[in-house]
Amino acid sequence: MALKVTGFAASSLPYKIITESASTNTLNSNVTGTSGVLHSMDLDNNANGMVYVKIHMGVGGTLAGAEDIKIGLPTGNSGQKRLVMPAGIAFSEFTFYTTTTSAESASPAAPSSAATHSFTTT
Repeated sequence: MALKVTGFAASSLPYKIITESASTNTLNSNVTGTSGVLHSMDLDNNANGMVYVKIHMGVGGTLAGAEDIKIGLPTGNSGQKRLVMPAGIAFSEFTFYTTTTSAESASPAAPSSAATHSFTTT
């Protein structure tokens, strides 16, 4: 993993950019360290097969537990997606991982190549 969270100090630009340049089936837990609002996602699947970015937005996100998943986004072979949510989606904790397993699993399968993801939050 190569997780990087960049914050901006100015109150006029209160955004955080979260970048994971090697996302796998390892949980990135509570990456912002605080509650916030998700505004955009940039997903880049480097693998030769479908991957799913699983995002938890509740407290204590885990690998298993369908009730905890808020977003499970598929991205096709070597595909890219950008999602912008102007009103945003509120979260208590921002936790995510990447897997080839579409359903919830306590042991999600790793993608053949690590994916790159970027998220913008306030």
